[in-house]
Amino acid sequence: MVASPAFLAAHPVRRPFDLERVPVLSVDEGGAWWAAALRSIPGRRRPVLKHIIEINQLHGIVHAALEGYGVALLPKYTVLGKIARGDLVALFPKIRLLEDWFCVYQKRTSAGREMNRVVTEFLLQLDVSAFGDAISPSRT
Repeated sequence: MVASPAFLAAHPVRRPFDLERVPVLSVDEGGAWWAAALRSIPGRRRPVLKHIIEINQLHGIVHAALEGYGVALLPKYTVLGKIARGDLVALFPKIRLLEDWFCVYQKRTSAGREMNRVVTEFLLQLDVSAFGDAISPSRT
């Protein structure tokens, strides 16, 4: 979970429950994108997202967060550099997601290509737990 310093100056987010009163950026209108993150927060402190802004592309969410439109839930790899530079601020770094998923998005027209199929099949066979030592917290 990240937000721009300017957004946080105007809308302080100090605890997870503060997410109830600020816009959150999500790939879906219902906020299902946030499900794993919200389940990672103890029940009594778990917010209900009330102000969801749907942006259906991760890069769009990154740029919206940079422009101060709201709090974003993004894969770590998309924001590590921006956090290190101070363009975005990591919120609640001690919260660990209950699940860690990766997704492969491809156009239907590309999905039938032999190499796309081979790469997708390879990725589906991977077990993320085998790479746990390579996935480390940001060095900010």
